[in-house]
Formats: sequence, structure tokens, C-alpha cells
Amino acid sequence: ILRVSYHEMLSDLNNLKNFGVLNDQIYADCYGFTEWDVKDFFERSDRFDSQATQDKKLATAKRYYNGYEINGVTLYNPWSIIHFVDTGRAAPYWVHTGSDALIKRHVMKGGEAIRKKFADLIEGQAIKEPVSEYIRFNRLGAGESGLWTVLLYAGYLKAQTSEQNGLITDCDLVIPNREIYYLYR
Repeated sequence: ILRVSYHEMLSDLNNLKNFGVLNDQIYADCYGFTEWDVKDFFERSDRFDSQATQDKKLATAKRYYNGYEINGVTLYNPWSIIHFVDTGRAAPYWVHTGSDALIKRHVMKGGEAIRKKFADLIEGQAIKEPVSEYIRFNRLGAGESGLWTVLLYAGYLKAQTSEQNGLITDCDLVIPNREIYYLYR
């Protein structure tokens, strides 16, 4: 989820083109399912047999699994959409596929300021934080911006707005959807 670190001196890996969640103009629709993909999936599914059922399920899918946006393209979480169609019910599928230990560790060790920011997120407020696509994974504990960067790039937050400021991008970060909201709560 973070860019490959190839900036080391004498690295044999160089001249790569990076595509990120804040600025991708070429592959934006490849990071998840578009609304067209979801509608098509619902139509092809034998689970949602009527148009009324499909419309109702699409509204539910929007609340639970939508909310990601890259370069104006709105995206749904593919893993959760697949399980939603398979089971016919909305539940937090994706957030249970991995560990939330990194989040817990930063909240517990981060002190009152970080806990306040998470509380603001849960209340539906945006938090303004710097993120950097140039951060190295081994430097995540070195500062708070590493936490927000990982949460953004991993899909646990989305940037409502972003403004480039040198190597840092200032973002208004929010919880993207209900599935992620339940994890934070």
C-alpha cells in the first residue's frame, strides 16, 4: 500500500512510475469496483432478482462499502461487495481480513491528542493531517503523520480534500463508510 522504497543510494531499482490514491489519473477505476461494476454485478447475481431489490441493495452497499474516491472516480470495496452479494446482508467483511493492531498501538501510545482525533472522526468530523507518499514503512513510529498516511493508503480513511505542500500533502481526512466506522467505534 505504500510506495516501494527505491530512493536508497546505489539502489538497483529505479525509474518506476507510481500511482497513488491521491493523484492517479490513469488507473483510478482499477482500485476498486465502480458503481457501474456494482450495478452490473447485482444484475448478474441470482440473489437480487428484482430491480427493486437491486436498488435497495445498492443503497445499502453505498452506505457500507462506498466512499473511496480517486481522481473523481467513486469506488466500492471489492472484497466486501463480493461477500455482500454472496450472503445478501451488509456486514463488516473487509475489516476482519487483517489485524487492526497498528491502529490500536498508535491509539494507545499516541496519547490524548490522537485519541481526540479518532473521536472526531467517529463523530463524522474531518481532521486536517499531513500525509506523505514518500514515507518508509520502517519509519512509521517516527511521527504521527506516518499513522495517517498508512490509514489513508490502506483504505481506513479517505481524503475529502488534498493540497500538495512539497513532499507532504495536507488532507482533510474522514471515515469513508459505515464498514470502517464500525471498526473505529
